[in-house]
Amino acid sequence: MAIASDPQVQSFCDTTVRPRCAAIRDLYLALQEDKARFDDIYANITQGSPSWTDSGSALPHHATTGDILAWNTFITAFIAFVNGTATATDSQNAAAQYPVVRKLCTSSL
Repeated sequence: MAIASDPQVQSFCDTTVRPRCAAIRDLYLALQEDKARFDDIYANITQGSPSWTDSGSALPHHATTGDILAWNTFITAFIAFVNGTATATDSQNAAAQYPVVRKLCTSSL
């Protein structure tokens, strides 16, 4: 394998590393906002007999209340990871819920 030149490293940094860092930062900020708004959603899908059903059309998978809870578990662990407070359990929980996150995507991966 050839060693990249300095201009190649700079190009990689500019076209890949920096944009990915910005995307991770933006995702983290968005997930913090989502988490802050989740209490009422959690109450709806866990108390009594929830009546919500996913009404999205033409989706590869219709979300269930369990899927929403799995997503919350995943984002909670992601936030903890970025904050530096994640535990091994957080990591295991996130990994276990990632298949749910993938199936909730609006397009296949």
